[in-house]
Amino acid sequence: MAGLSLSAKGAKSESDVASGKPCKGRFLMMVKGVDETMEKKDDIIVDFEVLAGNVPDQKGKILTEYFKTTPKSICRLTRLALCVGLLQPGEEKDVSFMGAVGRVLFVEVEDHSYVKDGETKPTESVRVSFAGMWSVGNPDVADLHQVPEIAAKIAELRGQQSQQPPAQTPPQTPQPDMNKWGKLL
Repeated sequence: MAGLSLSAKGAKSESDVASGKPCKGRFLMMVKGVDETMEKKDDIIVDFEVLAGNVPDQKGKILTEYFKTTPKSICRLTRLALCVGLLQPGEEKDVSFMGAVGRVLFVEVEDHSYVKDGETKPTESVRVSFAGMWSVGNPDVADLHQVPEIAAKIAELRGQQSQQPPAQTPPQTPQPDMNKWGKLL
């Protein structure tokens, strides 16, 4: 039998291989899927797919994040809803995160370790940092627009958006002025 062709391109160590998750960094991501049935630990589960980032060779990797619905953590879901346009500043309403599928945002991914029996365990995985989500138009992440891979992907997405024919559906409720917060794309 001949040798098996393998590639560790983009890996910095064996920890980067076979996880299917992105490395630590900041990425333009698309919400790929949502499970808001709360059958697993009363969490809303969101799958993010890397479109581009400040770390090479991460495109297509999936990061699953469990968003707790406790009073202490609900701010993360509020931030996500704002980032993807499901909620506007000053607004209060019921939000279905299924509406986020297909929308894009910037996400900061960090190493994730945990404390067990009073001892910090080594990094086991990666996760979305606590407040690490921003809308594409947020000035706090303007530097990410300078990353060539990200700039190219945003331009591609904007081009696809402008090429689509206008929907032939009746007008929906008026959209809020996005000048303050930036356009989603």
